[in-house]
Amino acid sequence: MAIKKYGPGPFIAFRTELDGLPIQEANQTIHASQEAGKSHACGHDGHMAILLDLLRKTENSGFDSGQLMLIFQPAEETGLGAARMIKHEVFKRNQVDFCYALHNIPGLEKGVVFSKEGSFACASVGLHVELNGKTAHAAHPEDAINPIYAAMELTKKIGGLPDSTSIEGFALTTPIALLSGDKNFGTSPEKAVVMITLRAASTDDLNWMMREAEKIVHDIEKSHGIKANISFHEYFPAVENSAHILRIDEACLQAKVPHQSLDVPFRWSEDFSQFSNLFPIAMFGLGAGSDCPPLHASNYDFPDDLIDVGSSVFLELFKQHMK
Repeated sequence: MAIKKYGPGPFIAFRTELDGLPIQEANQTIHASQEAGKSHACGHDGHMAILLDLLRKTENSGFDSGQLMLIFQPAEETGLGAARMIKHEVFKRNQVDFCYALHNIPGLEKGVVFSKEGSFACASVGLHVELNGKTAHAAHPEDAINPIYAAMELTKKIGGLPDSTSIEGFALTTPIALLSGDKNFGTSPEKAVVMITLRAASTDDLNWMMREAEKIVHDIEKSHGIKANISFHEYFPAVENSAHILRIDEACLQAKVPHQSLDVPFRWSEDFSQFSNLFPIAMFGLGAGSDCPPLHASNYDFPDDLIDVGSSVFLELFKQHMK
């Protein structure tokens, strides 16, 4: 973290991420990753450059009031970084009034800011269920308790959770893995593992889905006579933008950056939401262009011309709070 105090006035923070991904970069550019099997395939390096450019621009803006905090957060990809960071002593010594963040969005028009009041990015969590049955020779399946049958039923029933009678907003389940047995046609397996991602526009809806998923698992456990172990991983609450997100429109106007309001939240998740436990937050998307490879793709490359766009909008947001 870095803090710059210009004088009395609001304490405004801007947050970026600094972790990479376990992805071998396919690009051959001069700035491509030199670490085997690791790369910045999500643009966090570009987001960091935006914050550093913001600091550079504030130095030339003649501010005599306000306080600026730059937050460089680790472990966003696992959903653990922000939760740890909000416990830092610096937040006990400094009362932040507001915090902003952005994320580049491949596939959307380059240089356009996309914002939404309320739910901006979905809540999500990974469900991991281990099903333990009883093995037997494949010629005598009646002597076995085959967990694959339970796994298939579990996947189907949890897939029916996002129904309109229980959840008003967007919700989705995505089967990730079904693992069982080995390459042996002569044995009925003893164990199966099911992995499913649960996703919803609101944290409350995600929490409901988690509770319902646990009930489904326990019901199947009883009906199939198996033992189930349930665990949840990479929990991301929804990013809920404060009403201050409305400042984005004016900031974009002053920065001469096009702006569009969204009707629905982005489906991906972000642990920036954890900072709302301490102070109001607002996040917006920055279009990276239709020709930009998707996030987490091996050939993804952050468009450097977004650095000036992002830092200019951040600068105008800081100026608004100084008025």
